[in-house]
Amino acid sequence: MRALILGSTKGIGSQFQKAALDLGYQSDVLGSNDCDTFNGGSISDSGLIAEYVSRGLVFDCVVLNSGGMDKLKITDENPLGDIECFKSALQGYFLGFHQLLTGIRLSDTAKVVYISSHVIHNKESALCHSAVARSAGETFLQYLPVLLKKPKLQSISLRFGPVQTQRLASLVGPDNLKSFTARMPRGSVAQEVDVYELAKLLLSPSGTIFGSDYLNLDIGIASSLTTLA
Repeated sequence: MRALILGSTKGIGSQFQKAALDLGYQSDVLGSNDCDTFNGGSISDSGLIAEYVSRGLVFDCVVLNSGGMDKLKITDENPLGDIECFKSALQGYFLGFHQLLTGIRLSDTAKVVYISSHVIHNKESALCHSAVARSAGETFLQYLPVLLKKPKLQSISLRFGPVQTQRLASLVGPDNLKSFTARMPRGSVAQEVDVYELAKLLLSPSGTIFGSDYLNLDIGIASSLTTLA
């Protein structure tokens, strides 16, 4: 079995990488230097991705993970936001994934997991560009079995809320992490070990039929684990 996990050097991606290896997948560690979906040229020019294509490797699992973006630039003169921010978001969260999936080969029963965000359903003006682009990416995934003529292919989008990673600590500041956590709906944020357990369940080759196009994870990963188990 072979997996391709973007952004697997740290954070959420690293937990999916760990789970994939523990489940017996072959999977290279991929960082933004290897494949940056926000930079369309890096996908076709990436030595590692080009190698996959030239060797005709077939992937049983793909995790699409591009990380976060800066806030949308909004002004009184332009309340809908800077169009360039939307273009960048569409490249990173949809077009880049389209380019990648166009180049590689998927098995007939492949699992495609999209690391999305709760901003799709929790409307935040500063992240509108992210929500719009991620929505496009999610819809694209739902069409994959039809477009690729692989009816047994499965895809799911995971709308993560905050996860206690190094990136979260750097965004809110180490001194503010405790108060930030207290403001969350359950008074806590998901831990990386929760992501690992979810990844093991989703990527398991022995089962876990995705019963939904997406999972809202902003109210807790544990409840989603119960639903999927």
